[in-house]
Amino acid sequence: MGSPLTYSYALLSAIEAFRQEGIIIGEVKGKKEGRQEGAYIKAINTAKNLLSMVILTTEQIANATGLTVDEVEKIKHGKIDIPQFSL
Repeated sequence: MGSPLTYSYALLSAIEAFRQEGIIIGEVKGKKEGRQEGAYIKAINTAKNLLSMVILTTEQIANATGLTVDEVEKIKHGKIDIPQFSL
């Protein structure tokens, strides 16, 4: 039978392991969200560039960027800006 000190140490070790696991999960999730936000910003910039060329339709730009037609229309009319993300 183990001493109370042994059990306390085991409990603290388990808590630290779960804390570390939570940190890793948070980092992975944050990186994934950052990549998604970066891709969205790139799509907005691409749509703005294509709109300025006036050679493609809104639907074609939506297909090329992965944005919705509604989002491209909003960009066209200045109602979507590039999101500002803070660290």
